[in-house]
Amino acid sequence: MTSALGQTFPSVEGTNNIDIKSKMEYDTLSRLVIQKVAYGTSIEARTDTLYDAASNVTEVRSPRYFDSGDSNGSIDAKNKNTLITFDARNRRKLTTDRISAATAFAYTALSQLASLTDAENQTTSYTYDSRGLKLTETYPDHTSGTSVGQTGYGIVTFVYDNSGRVLRKQDQLGDTVTYNYDLVGRMTSRNYRTAANSPSGTIADTDTFTFDRSGRMLSAVSGRYTNTVAYTFDPAGRKASEALTISSVTYTIGQAYNARNELTTVTYPDSSTSTRSYHSTGALNVLALDGSTISTRSYDAGRRQTTEVLGNGITETRSYRSDNLLSGISYSNTSLGDLSYTWDANKNKTSESITGVMSGYGFTSGGTTYDFEDRLTGYARASGTFNQSWNLTSVGDWTSVTTNGIAQNRTHGPTHELLTAGGSSVVTDVKGNMTSIPATLRPAGATTALLLSWDFDNKLASADIDANGTADVSFQYDALGRRVARTGTGGSFVFVQMDQQTIADYPVGGAASTPTYRYVYASYIDEPVVRKGAGAGGTLVYFHRNQQYSITAVTTSTGSIAERYAYTAYGQPTVLDASGVVLPTSNFSIRTSYTGREWDATLALHHFRARWVSGLTGRFLSRDPITYRGGINLYEYVSSNPLWYVDPYGHLEKPPIPAPSPGVVGGVCRVVTRRVMLPVTVLVLSYKCGTKVAEYTTIPIAVIVTEWVCSDPKPNPGPNPSPDPPSQPPVNPPQPPRDPNARCWCCDLQTYPSDGSPGGTKNCRPERAAECWAGYPFSMCCHPSTPATPAINPCAEDPRFPFEDKDKWVEDFNR
Repeated sequence: MTSALGQTFPSVEGTNNIDIKSKMEYDTLSRLVIQKVAYGTSIEARTDTLYDAASNVTEVRSPRYFDSGDSNGSIDAKNKNTLITFDARNRRKLTTDRISAATAFAYTALSQLASLTDAENQTTSYTYDSRGLKLTETYPDHTSGTSVGQTGYGIVTFVYDNSGRVLRKQDQLGDTVTYNYDLVGRMTSRNYRTAANSPSGTIADTDTFTFDRSGRMLSAVSGRYTNTVAYTFDPAGRKASEALTISSVTYTIGQAYNARNELTTVTYPDSSTSTRSYHSTGALNVLALDGSTISTRSYDAGRRQTTEVLGNGITETRSYRSDNLLSGISYSNTSLGDLSYTWDANKNKTSESITGVMSGYGFTSGGTTYDFEDRLTGYARASGTFNQSWNLTSVGDWTSVTTNGIAQNRTHGPTHELLTAGGSSVVTDVKGNMTSIPATLRPAGATTALLLSWDFDNKLASADIDANGTADVSFQYDALGRRVARTGTGGSFVFVQMDQQTIADYPVGGAASTPTYRYVYASYIDEPVVRKGAGAGGTLVYFHRNQQYSITAVTTSTGSIAERYAYTAYGQPTVLDASGVVLPTSNFSIRTSYTGREWDATLALHHFRARWVSGLTGRFLSRDPITYRGGINLYEYVSSNPLWYVDPYGHLEKPPIPAPSPGVVGGVCRVVTRRVMLPVTVLVLSYKCGTKVAEYTTIPIAVIVTEWVCSDPKPNPGPNPSPDPPSQPPVNPPQPPRDPNARCWCCDLQTYPSDGSPGGTKNCRPERAAECWAGYPFSMCCHPSTPATPAINPCAEDPRFPFEDKDKWVEDFNR
């Protein structure tokens, strides 16, 4: 199509049997207004976007929303309105949701967020120094007059160095963490001190990090848990290996890639391998383990998975509605039980039907059991033997939950921490971590509270399952915050990680050559395809999953059903044998469970990486580490819509849609290939006035860099104060912040000469950076005024160059 400025906007088309076309249309300010996915096919999906005068997105018309005609809000398909009010300086002042719950924002004179007040009038406030750096954050549970470490103290403080980097953070308990940096700003260590030794006394624990000259992390050492993670990289800068050293044993995972930077081979610590191949669109095609094919996948024109043929002979077929929602999953082995789904106008799941012996575990939520904010309020199994309903506050706390006609009332504190359940007290520490879960929130038969202890970083450190004062289960984490070991009742394991996936299990201290289990994953981070026991002849099981990636069954290498699983709305599991008879626990030691996350049967909790969830409490046990970027309620699980959303990292809910580029986990990911101009100093000989002169000068050298870029599709709920210090440095060097609204040139990558010189068919157009990013790897964002040399200051990497002057922008383009 052609815009008002005369630019042509090409579609992106596949070249193999999966032909995908996307079409984008822009207004005169180069803002994306219409986007069509699977353009020209029977499953074409159109999204319309409207803006206000300041280019804020005000309305989105898509399969989930439609144009309201209201310039300060959006109306959903049930005709319910969300309103956003801006002040005179275009700052979000008030957000009123579809149940009329309002969140208010106040600002300093420099437009920093001064306070955030939720719909229950609970306020979190922030202060800043003269440089605009956050000094304090005060939570609603703070009691005036209390001192650090006392009950009721709710202030976190920050201290900075002269470069504006966080030097020290003190939590509500008085514990501190001090950050140390090298000359280029990389975090090289962090020191933890208890309140008694803060801020400069004896160090309790230290984590250290090393980097290569390119800024890539080489090692991360946890002093608290005594383990080390080490990385190597191939000549293209891609991670080649990741090694965990724990209990004096090193477990190394190797990774190899194809020319398109797609992960093709994983080498396990025992030297066995799994391989993966792709369609030309980047969609996963074939998975193999130990040389044998375990999965082959096919897709339709919209890149939706339609079939998967497993190595044990079972074929899974998926069908979709016209709006791209999954309508059914069927199996060639019909005894597995086919699944079918219904949805309401707002795309909330209203039923899951199952054929065969599991039919009673299907459910319905009904068309009226979501409130106007799309929060689940009712759930009933098809058997009629289990039903639940919830009364929710405006911010998602349960005032009561009724199960099979029996109500349990609950109360909550100022930061929405759980105080009582069924008349029993729930204990939370001053940092917001649940330390005592009463028997009323534990599985049937429990007579005592579950006591939990937490480390400096609010990670679950140990659990006392019978409240006798002795820890029964303990956990260890690496310096990157990943859980790497479990010991005690219920089993002791080392979890060998590849990025954020457990790729192999070992007994603690077990030799690298003898894993207990190895796992192979597909496209989504929590989508295991198989688990194989030790050795070439180890027991192989195949995983089967529903629309949310919850495991519904495992089958053997011959295709017979080994075990089945069912879940309540918030994930409390039921284990059944092949005939549908309930079992007390899994006979196959299957831990992968609800939404693909790991179930700890001893604790009756699910591990969601950053945090833990109790299906009986229906919430996280600790506050969100990313604070209000994850929502206004720091404990709420997936915005109280557990039948649709997933939260693989324990931070943000998202639809259960796999990343388009397999091998990269989490969020929405893409391969970004960009040209970088590196300054190189050279000696130049020349003649001036007849005299030979040698001078040093700097010239740009073009280098092609390819990297994975991932983001989560869920937008922030509103403004946020300056971010907290990172819990750990990134494995790859950090990039400057990206501004999705930056105006920049978007040009086709392949149109530039390999030597970096100007020229070639430019095919550039001015547009918002976000729209250009979406075109990777076929396009890139460039500096607004230099379309011929996109490598210089790309907008995609440096939002300091938003092109505010539209007239000059157009003039430059025409020139």
